[in-house]
Amino acid sequence: MAGTGVGKFSSTAGSNTANMTVNFAENMAPSNVNNAARELMGHMRDMYEQLGDGYFEFGDGDGTYTVARGDADTITITSSADISGIYFAGRKIRITDGGANVVEGTIASSSHSSTTQTVNLTGISLASGTPTKVELGIDTAAFGGRVILDDDGDTYIEAPTDDTIDIYVAGAKDFVITANTFTAESGSTIAAQALTATSIVSTGDVTLTGASNNAVWDSSNNSLDFADSAQLRFGAGADLKIFHDGSDSHIVDSGTGNLKISTSALQIMNAAGNENLVLGTADGAVTLYHDNSAKLATTSTGISVTGTGTFTTADNSDTLTLTSTDADGNAGPNLRLYRNTSSPADNDLVGTIDFEGRNDNSQDVVYSAIQLYTSDVSDGTEDGALLIRSMVNGTNTQRITLMPTETVINEDSNALSFRVENDQCTKAFFVDSEVATCHITKTGSATKQSYYSGGMGMLQLGVGGGIYGYDYNVVDGPYMVNNIYIDNGTSKYVGSGHAAQLGMYTGMLQFWNANSGSADGAVSLSERFRIAQNGDITATDTSIGSNSDERLKENITDFTYDVAKFKQFKPKTFDWKNPELHSGVSDNRGFIAQEIETVDNYYINKEELTLPETQETGNADYNLIPEDEDGKRISYTSKLGKKDAMYISVIQQLITKIETLESKVQVLEDA
Repeated sequence: MAGTGVGKFSSTAGSNTANMTVNFAENMAPSNVNNAARELMGHMRDMYEQLGDGYFEFGDGDGTYTVARGDADTITITSSADISGIYFAGRKIRITDGGANVVEGTIASSSHSSTTQTVNLTGISLASGTPTKVELGIDTAAFGGRVILDDDGDTYIEAPTDDTIDIYVAGAKDFVITANTFTAESGSTIAAQALTATSIVSTGDVTLTGASNNAVWDSSNNSLDFADSAQLRFGAGADLKIFHDGSDSHIVDSGTGNLKISTSALQIMNAAGNENLVLGTADGAVTLYHDNSAKLATTSTGISVTGTGTFTTADNSDTLTLTSTDADGNAGPNLRLYRNTSSPADNDLVGTIDFEGRNDNSQDVVYSAIQLYTSDVSDGTEDGALLIRSMVNGTNTQRITLMPTETVINEDSNALSFRVENDQCTKAFFVDSEVATCHITKTGSATKQSYYSGGMGMLQLGVGGGIYGYDYNVVDGPYMVNNIYIDNGTSKYVGSGHAAQLGMYTGMLQFWNANSGSADGAVSLSERFRIAQNGDITATDTSIGSNSDERLKENITDFTYDVAKFKQFKPKTFDWKNPELHSGVSDNRGFIAQEIETVDNYYINKEELTLPETQETGNADYNLIPEDEDGKRISYTSKLGKKDAMYISVIQQLITKIETLESKVQVLEDA
């Protein structure tokens, strides 16, 4: 059918030849001219009515509607030209569908392919059947989208996009209006006697101007900044209130609330009106309250806390640091553990420092502790006891006890050793916990400070630096059997007046015992034994022998040594590679232990050399002996000495002479 939309007409006069039922034609009959003019006037009236309604029937541009329903929100138009510029996204559209329903909506998108224009709709649901009429909303953009308000055309209102209005004044865009938002462009201001709004949104800074004092909202820092002389002031009948999410006030300057500003302090209150935190004006005092009672208070002179406190760190930094900047020679910083009680008593536990951690069962364990007891609280005779405890095999164990009258190690009598080290060895003083009766104590004698008891013997440590050996008599008690005095000079010697003495002089060691008399050594002593610097051993007025008492021996048989073996011993002369560790004399006489081993290993000793950890490279002999395949350093020593070398050499010569004489005698006998 012929279209009635104004889109059927062309702006080119000569093209308007097939747009109406009766078209104007050259040399047409006057009656047809009347009919064509009347039809054109009807179309113009229809367009006028449509414009007043906000819609007009445009048509598809080829004189005949070919609109079809694609689905409930899609139509197609048969068109060889792409008419997306007319059916553009966002344009209002009104359709009379196949069910004679008039529905309105918006074009969502439009696309052209070959001879078909596809128009997708939103806000519309089309009934089945072919639409009979399609109308488009008035396109203000077709007229520049603008309402001009002045003669020169530089002040106007424009709708550049859907749901957006721009206001231009003197050619500059000052304001933009969108849904629920009024925006002042950069360089534009809003001036009013009174401005009421639920919110003001600015992408830049907002300046509140009053006389010469300005307050500026700094959008980069989200802060309200005042000039040096500017103030935020409230009248006597006004309160400062800050609200949050429409709830009750969170900050007020009077009455009950969370923050109270008074002339003397800044107070944070709870809902009941009780103080939680007070910042006072005197000395910058701060007081923290709980249950309406002060728990923490600070002044210019310090801090006071009532109750417990916990300091927590999430790393290995110092959790608590006490710092003193005082430059004098007195103590500082100071840590004071003060038990302030009105009823002190003896043996009160007045302080504990716990070193606590966790075990692998997620349990808290006090691994060590320091405790203090008030042994005596009497005025003038006060005593204190300090205990150091630690966990040993799952049991809290008392390790060191500092008592008023004694210092005790291992008070709980656990199987613990005691060791004192120095820079030369790891056991300068060592008490082995495995010894059955092991203790060190003090006696009443002024010349005896302590003794070691193990079984029936004692080692006495004397006041003057002596070491006294005792034997123990069950009836009479201990009596001294030797006394070694240690001097710091060049000579070292034993004391006198005892049954036996050991003298240590420079380069010589001597031993004395009593000639006769009682066991306490009240008579004179005589030298019995000496070891000289060169290693010579001398027995004075006696012999060196072994115990030969038959009552002490068993499996006794006669002994005859093999002469053939005896002849294989090889006495030697030699020099030591490290003479400072031996006699220091050249042309030494003796044997080679490895050679003796090939003859009779009874007369050699073999032992593994070991050194303390602190002397791994300190022994020259040790470094000369290589390690064997097992990584051990085996040292050989001979039981035969330099005098044995002399005796064996002479005896071997005598044996040779005897064997020569025997040969000669045998020759004579054979003759």
